[in-house]
Amino acid sequence: MNTSHHPIVNDSFGNCYELVLGYNPPSDCRRECHRFTDTVYAMQFVARLNVTNQQWPALLGRWLSSTNEHEYMAYRVAALVVRGVVNFFKIPRLNEATPIPIELGKALVFSPAVENTPTPFAAQKQQLSKRADAEALTESLTPTQLNQIQVDCGFISRTQASFSPPDEQLARSQLTDALVRGDIWAWKIDFRPHAPSSNTKSEVSSAANIPGNRRIPLAPEPASSTPTQAAARPAPIETSIASKKTAPQNFAEAKQQLAKRRVQIQNEGKVPEKYTQEELVHIASQGEINEKYIVRIIETRHIKDGDGYLGTIENGAMKYWSTTFDQLEANDTDPRLICAATGKAYKPEEEYTLAIIDKQQVMDKDGSYTFVPTYKNMSNFTKQEIAGDLPHPELLEETLSQETSEKYFEAVTAMESVEKGGSKKSAIQMRYFESNNTSEHDQKLFENRATLQSETGADEHFLGNGLTKNMRNPDGDTNPYGVVETFSYDKNPQTLRQMQAGDNPAVTTIKLTSIQGLHA
Repeated sequence: MNTSHHPIVNDSFGNCYELVLGYNPPSDCRRECHRFTDTVYAMQFVARLNVTNQQWPALLGRWLSSTNEHEYMAYRVAALVVRGVVNFFKIPRLNEATPIPIELGKALVFSPAVENTPTPFAAQKQQLSKRADAEALTESLTPTQLNQIQVDCGFISRTQASFSPPDEQLARSQLTDALVRGDIWAWKIDFRPHAPSSNTKSEVSSAANIPGNRRIPLAPEPASSTPTQAAARPAPIETSIASKKTAPQNFAEAKQQLAKRRVQIQNEGKVPEKYTQEELVHIASQGEINEKYIVRIIETRHIKDGDGYLGTIENGAMKYWSTTFDQLEANDTDPRLICAATGKAYKPEEEYTLAIIDKQQVMDKDGSYTFVPTYKNMSNFTKQEIAGDLPHPELLEETLSQETSEKYFEAVTAMESVEKGGSKKSAIQMRYFESNNTSEHDQKLFENRATLQSETGADEHFLGNGLTKNMRNPDGDTNPYGVVETFSYDKNPQTLRQMQAGDNPAVTTIKLTSIQGLHA
């Protein structure tokens, strides 16, 4: 509950933190404080917060004036963090809350009342400020559900939930009071639990009939009416996405579309936003690639006059990261824009080429496939192709998780700040582990994650949700995602010359050039 009015900030992973100045307590003493004793590591944490340099003075006030104004802002803030006068307390996230089914296709989730908390798309905040409405809801909850809500909202820890049976009456009273005061919010979300397999008879007609769940009334109840069978219609977000789709039928049409985008960007002086963040998340969540063309940006020197490959070759197989033509075409053929959208660091000294790939032709070969690299899909790929290369294969599922991704990003960023390539040097790794009291278990997870990066190219920016990190706004922005990404694996690779040969080539390439005068 955020009753003390401390500001809330969030980071590039969607975590929210209560920012507490001086030696004041957080609004909830059970929140975890992120403490740092090393300025370098504190600076990496500060740098990934979605707070611009211009916003820090307003947030920190007189505390910032005690630092050297000639230093980088991230360093000045980090110095205060190390001194313990600026503290960040992690807030439970809504997308980590456990859905409580209430009706077919719908569920409730509960969160602390935090304005900046990222919410699932189309989440509807419930109006429960009237005690009668709040009591009607809490009375409908089972003891197990009450216990889970206490965990999701930070009332109790997961450890307490496991070992201490809840005081049901107290839990209902606390939740009712918090809902009425507005310290806790209830959200109605879309919820589609996994359907039973086709050869298993389902005995559940609706979510309310699932054992252990009861229907929860959301006051006021609508007047009874005769149900009617409405024709299924696409959701508004799907209609919006469909209206923006670009689907060239051949390479010539694809190149024409890119040329049109260049004219548009030159005239408007900026890159058009094709898909909203919510639409990107929706597309990635489908986990499928239904596009004819995928595209990949390549440093031109790797093409080697046609003797190069689309990706890296190891043990006879080719691996490469890409995205769909539809996702990338709004960025024209400017290498700076394409690098930023695909989460790739732009190197001014390099020349770049865009490869447009006929996905169906390439994937028709045995041993070749392309997929959206979510945690689940990458886990399945790893089990099938490279599990034997992991130092700790029993930790695969935990390795491919958001928590491990956050720790890996922080560790690699800190190690690379010590020395370029430092994240691959055992001496620097050990120094980091020792200074941060990294457990043996977390060190094993780091070893696994580093192996996955080496084997697949999934670097510290890999988010695991099928989306690239938006590199266009390094100082922090409300748009954390770039484009939907794809991962391709080909056990029978061909050179670019071979792929471009014949009357029906599988690949065409375009030399990338920057738009003069455009600040990218």
